[in-house]
Amino acid sequence: MSLPDAATAAASLRNPHPPTPEKDKPANMVAYESSAGEQCQLKNRLLRNRVSAQQARERKKVYVNDLESRAKELHDKNLKLEEKISTLINENTMLRKVLMNTRPKVDEGIETKNDMPGNS
Repeated sequence: MSLPDAATAAASLRNPHPPTPEKDKPANMVAYESSAGEQCQLKNRLLRNRVSAQQARERKKVYVNDLESRAKELHDKNLKLEEKISTLINENTMLRKVLMNTRPKVDEGIETKNDMPGNS
């Protein structure tokens, strides 16, 4: 008595009775008809999804363009404000120097008025 080889053993485990095409034909037709409706639904869903995705991309493009435009406006405004700050700092420094140069003369003028006869 000999043992069956591995290929024969595997083949017998798969399906001992392969299906006949005549028996499966009506079931396949029913499955085909129902899958045709499902395929139509699938196509419609894919089409709606494609349109929705395109609309989302367009909305994103508009949103990103708005953000970039706003960023540029804010950057330009920031540069102008920094320039104004620099100008005001320079003006403030200049006025402080003028004040420092003027104050001794004013103080000196006050002292000379106090030193004048008749101001006692």
